[in-house]
Amino acid sequence: MRSATDRDFADLVLGAATPVLVCFHRGAPAADELDVLARDLPWLTCVRIDMDRWPRTAASYRVTEAPTLVLFQRGAPVLTLAAGQQPTLVRRTVEALAPRP
Repeated sequence: MRSATDRDFADLVLGAATPVLVCFHRGAPAADELDVLARDLPWLTCVRIDMDRWPRTAASYRVTEAPTLVLFQRGAPVLTLAAGQQPTLVRRTVEALAPRP
């Protein structure tokens, strides 16, 4: 699992060859469904970004609530899931939009 900043977000996420699931969070991230997805879906890159430390990226994608998950494919956001979604729903949705190659 990688952590992104405003400086390297484009390289880590927008330039990625694989789908990337980004967790926009505030403060220290807790172990969560993103850790499970990162382990179970090896073709998916999972990245965290702290909205308090790196607000420019969150603002550019209009992310205001934390945690928010955004799935990127080929450098474009294709799905946004707000905080509080069921882990099973997150997993099924991500697998449907970013299936195993």
